[in-house]
Amino acid sequence: MKIDTPAPDGAGVIAMAADLFLPAGNPRTLLWCVPGGGAARGYFDLAAGDTGHSFARRMAAMGHAVVAIDNPGIGESGEPPAPAAFTPRQAGDSHHHALAALRNRIPSLADLPAIAVGHSMGGMLVTLQQARNRSFAAMALLGSSASGLDWALTDEERGYIGDPDGLEAALPRLAEARFGGAFPRFRAANKELAAEIFGGGDPAVSAALRGIGDRMFAAGGVMSMVPGSFAAEAAAIDVPMFLAFGDRDIGVPWGEVPAAYPGAGDITILQLLATGHNHFGFSSIAGLCTRLDHWITAIGRAL
Repeated sequence: MKIDTPAPDGAGVIAMAADLFLPAGNPRTLLWCVPGGGAARGYFDLAAGDTGHSFARRMAAMGHAVVAIDNPGIGESGEPPAPAAFTPRQAGDSHHHALAALRNRIPSLADLPAIAVGHSMGGMLVTLQQARNRSFAAMALLGSSASGLDWALTDEERGYIGDPDGLEAALPRLAEARFGGAFPRFRAANKELAAEIFGGGDPAVSAALRGIGDRMFAAGGVMSMVPGSFAAEAAAIDVPMFLAFGDRDIGVPWGEVPAAYPGAGDITILQLLATGHNHFGFSSIAGLCTRLDHWITAIGRAL
């Protein structure tokens, strides 16, 4: 489906593309699934609908309504009217408006507890969305944290660590320098390293992961890499959180991640063995989905 959301400053609309997966019976919750940088919404239905690697189909089978949505400018979603000036915080607002519009369109989803599921950069976007709009009753972040990727920064980008206002003003220039545009087709400079970081558990699923590759929301990619870029928003999160990391994931050690979310109070962490950054590409997806479902049941009274 397409969901029209208001563009920043009232400059028209952004048509956001989404897939809805429904359980056989009445859904228990609504999972709002946002992919990371360089990926389209097909990440949540990996391997052409093969249930084994499809997060969406697994969670729908457990009784949840699942929405997988393309970020603005990515996949089949429309670009914002001023692409170079579009910020990650505005992208988070777009997701909030899309969620509200979907609830209005489909009454059976209107009163369900909404839970964010953000992978990698998508975890940053749902964090911004929640801090600015309070869209969710709980949040699940997969391979995502507020700690950035200090080791991957350029000298210029490193100068904005801990300076969120300065970084936001510099994002158009930094995005152009790193990626070559606001929404470029993502191409890793080091293919061997990219395969190691972003590949799956076997050649077939690695090919499926390459198949859902898409353009990069460059400003979001840069911002998610700079430590401290959304520290205030992370600190404002006060709903239960589920954090999952592969043992071969990228980012800071998983034990350091909760410190950025002091207001959350209830934080559950799952480490996935023999798993890289793209969790759904590994056999550990079965345990991940089961544990996530159990966590949702456990926090049910808080939703």
